[in-house]
Amino acid sequence: MLSKASDPLLRWTRLLLVIALIIFGVSGVAALVALLPLWLFEARVLVWLSAHSDGPQVAGEALFSIGFTLIGIAVINGLSAQFLRKLIAIIDSVGQGSPFIPQNVDHLRVMGWLALATQAMGLVGLPLGAWLRHALANKHIFVPFSLAGLVTALLLFILARVFEHGTRLSEDVEGTV
Repeated sequence: MLSKASDPLLRWTRLLLVIALIIFGVSGVAALVALLPLWLFEARVLVWLSAHSDGPQVAGEALFSIGFTLIGIAVINGLSAQFLRKLIAIIDSVGQGSPFIPQNVDHLRVMGWLALATQAMGLVGLPLGAWLRHALANKHIFVPFSLAGLVTALLLFILARVFEHGTRLSEDVEGTV
């Protein structure tokens, strides 16, 4: 049986994932906290944006876009944090010597849905990103949508099936011993 403490790959990977989990959590909360001044001082923010843009309509659209972007950042960070929590649970089960368990099948399926949800958020953000690029004179705007993300989701669903089969085989072996 493999021990988490004796496998440096598992130990270091888990540590890096925990650090990433903390970063996603902190940045998600920071995005939500950044919404407070927009709501509390909406009139002042609109006046400032109007003075630095092409008028009140553009300022209103910019304020909406900023708020929408901050909410999107918080949601994507929340989805990413959940993804990492599931991955850490799988790593822990590998370290305990029992990766082919029903919980890991569930973890992989949830991770697949989380990956798809993150891609869906990117699709929702595409029109907003296009508008922001135009409004901000073609500045680079990152929208988290990629074909690799979709392939990752499909891979996770396939791995869930592999783990489901492995779990059945593992249970069969335990039943015959």
